[in-house]
Amino acid sequence: MHKFSLYVDKLVFTVFIASNANPQTHNDDDDDEDDGKRMRVFIIILITVLVLTVTIIALMVAHKHWQKKKRQQEQARFLKLFEEGDDIEDELGLGTII
Repeated sequence: MHKFSLYVDKLVFTVFIASNANPQTHNDDDDDEDDGKRMRVFIIILITVLVLTVTIIALMVAHKHWQKKKRQQEQARFLKLFEEGDDIEDELGLGTII
């Protein structure tokens, strides 16, 4: 039995590929076919793991970008509260009275 493991961001993907249980019926053609099938399975699993990894990384980057943009909007809103031209006296028209 062969074991392939790949560790991606605390996730473990493990694949077990069983050897042929009946060695008496083996011939060279069967070995070539089994090797071809194993290679195709391995390639499919490898592509799947790569796609999942790229997707996870893209989602992490998008989330970080969203957080940064949200933080900038909150900072701009906070700074707008303290602008000089936006005094309460100007809004209420009390500038000449006080």
